[in-house]
Amino acid sequence: VLVEVGSLPRTLGCRQPCAAMGEVDPFEFFKEELQAFRDDCCERRKILGRMTLIAGAMGKDDTASKLVPFLTECITTEPYDKDDEFLYYVAKGYRELPDHLPPNGWQALVPSLESLGNQDETLIREEAVKTLSSMTEQASDKAGAVDVVLPVLQRLAAAEWFSPRCASCLLFPAVYQFASDTVKADLRKLYVGLCNDDAPMVKRAAARHLAGLTAVMDKKDFFGSIQPTFAKLAGEDTDWQDVIRVEMVKTLVVLAEKLDEKENREMTMERVHKFCADKSWRVRLQVTRSIAEFCKAVGPAIASELMKPIGELLKDQQQEVRVSTIENFKNALELVSVESLQSHIIPRFQDLAMDASTNVRSSLAKLIGHVAVKVGKNGTLQGQPSLLSTVMELLKDEFADVRLHVVNHTGSICEVLGLEPVQQLLSTLHTLSMDNQWRIRMAVVSQIPILGQQFGTDLFQSKLEGLFLGFLGDSVNAVRVAAVENLEPIVKAFGPQWTTDHFLPKVLEQNTATQGYLNRLTALHALSKVATVMTPEQVAKHITPVLVDAMKDKVPNVKFCSCKILQELAGIQKLQAPSVTIIKPALSDLRAQDSDPDVQMEARKAAEVLP
Repeated sequence: VLVEVGSLPRTLGCRQPCAAMGEVDPFEFFKEELQAFRDDCCERRKILGRMTLIAGAMGKDDTASKLVPFLTECITTEPYDKDDEFLYYVAKGYRELPDHLPPNGWQALVPSLESLGNQDETLIREEAVKTLSSMTEQASDKAGAVDVVLPVLQRLAAAEWFSPRCASCLLFPAVYQFASDTVKADLRKLYVGLCNDDAPMVKRAAARHLAGLTAVMDKKDFFGSIQPTFAKLAGEDTDWQDVIRVEMVKTLVVLAEKLDEKENREMTMERVHKFCADKSWRVRLQVTRSIAEFCKAVGPAIASELMKPIGELLKDQQQEVRVSTIENFKNALELVSVESLQSHIIPRFQDLAMDASTNVRSSLAKLIGHVAVKVGKNGTLQGQPSLLSTVMELLKDEFADVRLHVVNHTGSICEVLGLEPVQQLLSTLHTLSMDNQWRIRMAVVSQIPILGQQFGTDLFQSKLEGLFLGFLGDSVNAVRVAAVENLEPIVKAFGPQWTTDHFLPKVLEQNTATQGYLNRLTALHALSKVATVMTPEQVAKHITPVLVDAMKDKVPNVKFCSCKILQELAGIQKLQAPSVTIIKPALSDLRAQDSDPDVQMEARKAAEVLP
């Protein structure tokens, strides 16, 4: 009879043999489960996921003498040897098994992993080799690990069928970094052979993992053995597989980190120019994805020189390349000079702002605010056309997402420009505040506190106040909520005196009986934000009477909201004796007389938290 999984003791996860299991033998339990669910691949996957749990219960010696031989037999006998999922999860489970084996016990797993590395299924091969690489890197005796794994690597690399040769490429970095100089030379020669293999799939695999091998290789060894092969694979004329040149872009990034400034100027810059002009758009696309990595690898001085070929990619015929260039450029901004941006990048923005692709314009809208911050006021205003004119063009774009992304950067752009040049931008914001797309109106709301804090009360009152108050009555709830949330930073920036004398009366105008109940609700929520900068005495004088009147509203939602806000004010200690004296009778009436049970409940809660 099988034992249910849930009936296993909790101590099954320990690393020592578990006496608490009584008559349950964890190894027999594991075998019986596999046998019982031999036709259910999902259950077998779960069982293999508990491999380390079983090993921990068995103890290290039993795991080595029973579990490992059993699994080794399974992967070579029917029906498991034909089950790709079973083989994959065995290879994956082996990665954590060495912790449950005696010292150097992981070596008993190597033959099984070599067998899995010869499988036709790519995922099984790669998982087996990844596990073997992990074991090599984590072994306490690195030299001994190399002695064990090196023959496996050599057999895989020399196999007659292409699939083991593909798998071997992934194993090279783990073995190479711990090998002796003589073995390293042999491994480099062997890897060059794989890079020139007649089988296209082997050549692609070797190209894909060349970056990993380069990362653990000395610069001298690379130029002595690998560089001619790298140049051949990276050459547009010598290999028809563009996917190989894509991998060479990744390898070049790793190599650039090892080179000094002079070597990067001579080799990296030349190769980047060729990749940027490659006839395959996939190669150019990979360059755009590696912009930031290239800039970090070569340093600020050379990074600025990279802007010329990068600027050419902004004019690429393929939309995906233009979009990727823009999206990945943000991470490289800090590493390039303002002069290079003004010479090679910003002049392309005007054409991109009128690009036929909405994805290109949308990506540019996300980037342009960061560029404005980088180049500063003069860089934003100068040039023909200027960066500011491009911003204005994007704010008028017919595609809503473009306008939205630019509006989200309006605050930072205005901070760069200062007061005088920003008037035109503010006029455009007023226009966008009436945009049909509510997300754009909500984005405008989020920028108003930033602008107000930058330019002070005078500009806020003359240019932004009416705009902001209008959002409190917007037809879309999300916009009204955004206006309420952005109210607190405004009143905190301008202080309690300005808030009480000037702004509060205008908020209260939203709470008249002639307004719809949704507007009255919004006004009540706004009062809770305004109260955060007011003293308890000011709250008692200006806000408490409004809340008490709201408790007498005909709409239950308004009364409910009033009670909720009282709880918020009590929580921030804004209600003291003068307010409590007025509030308690009103709450008592609600609890006793209101017909809505939800209002009664909130009234009770409010009464309980009053000081």
